[in-house]
Amino acid sequence: MVLDSTSALPVMSFNSIAVKIEPQNLLLIPPIAIKRESQPTALPGPGVAKEPVNDFRTLLSAPDFARLQNFVYIDSKESLNEFSTFVDTLGIKKIHDWWRHKEMHEWIIPCLVKSQSPLSADVWDSTPSTTNTNEAQHAWTNTQTGIKLTLVEGLETGYQVDKTVADEIEASMRTGILSNPNNEIFHREARNSQCRSAQARKARESQAVSDESAELRLKIAAELEARRGSNARTKELNEQL
Repeated sequence: MVLDSTSALPVMSFNSIAVKIEPQNLLLIPPIAIKRESQPTALPGPGVAKEPVNDFRTLLSAPDFARLQNFVYIDSKESLNEFSTFVDTLGIKKIHDWWRHKEMHEWIIPCLVKSQSPLSADVWDSTPSTTNTNEAQHAWTNTQTGIKLTLVEGLETGYQVDKTVADEIEASMRTGILSNPNNEIFHREARNSQCRSAQARKARESQAVSDESAELRLKIAAELEARRGSNARTKELNEQL
């Protein structure tokens, strides 16, 4: 979200559309009503952030490696400064360059370290550490525009999709009515609960089928063993004739 220089009103930007938000409407529409979210759609997870550090394992003692690997959990500015000093005292150029790269670009550390982020703790914790939301948005856009388009077709169809979304948001802000009335947090939680219940039910059903199959296999094995015993007994009796 940015400010319009001519009116100082917040503006929500899409790929090709900017929606001006009047002050009286700021509280009308919850963020979940907006298809293109204004908060980050993904933050790097600890595993992704730590991955480059694995290259330094053979260069450090176990305690130093563990401290380096856990930099994403730095909890204060003071701890961050102490960590920078720690990196300097290691005297290893490869590690020094890795950390200086993060310090050089002021946005990297706030994206990786929760305590240094301008996001509130609630927003940080509720922001996925995967790009699944973005991927879902791509899939949704593709359903609206189609795929394998020429450059001009892509621009034109993308513009129309953005304009439609912008019109929906403006209408919701003007009327206070969501374009999707089932998009409140209550509805999302209800759907999530239903999904979890369905998953649990399917797991139980799958386990029941698995148990039944195992029991049948045991019965088949017992029957085959009995048949082999019967055949052996029949052969023995025939030999006695």
